[in-house]
Amino acid sequence: MNWGIAKARQAVTIARWLSARPGPILLGADANTPLTDALNFTDTRTHWHSGNRCLHGEPGDDLLFGPGKIHPLEDGLRRWLADHPAEAAALAARPSGPLAITHRTGRRRDSPGTGRRFDSIWLTGHWAVRHIEHLYHEGITVGSDHAVVVADLART
Repeated sequence: MNWGIAKARQAVTIARWLSARPGPILLGADANTPLTDALNFTDTRTHWHSGNRCLHGEPGDDLLFGPGKIHPLEDGLRRWLADHPAEAAALAARPSGPLAITHRTGRRRDSPGTGRRFDSIWLTGHWAVRHIEHLYHEGITVGSDHAVVVADLART
């Protein structure tokens, strides 16, 4: 089986499971997606999105991490940006993102690679995001190829 189809099936299974849970829910993910982490969530594009011809008509990972999500969880960074318009405005220069860098794809000795936000925190409305950070350099320093994502949350 193609690993992309398996990844999409796994994402759809988790999305369906999350949609049936009343909450409160907090989910941390190293999702290796999205492909495009757009400032406007409706422009975000996951790697194995529904409609991708490689999925042969099956639903994709956008049901979990994209604008077609079928569960009530929200992206913690997007929720925090909604409450911090100055930080959101600073990202307007990069409308196609990434909103933060947590991983770099295609890194080579002569190239830093493409910055992506593959690591995220998703949560139900039971949580308020007081602060969120994506500590890429700290993660690399301790030997990971991903950032550490830290959030200060409060129950609402």
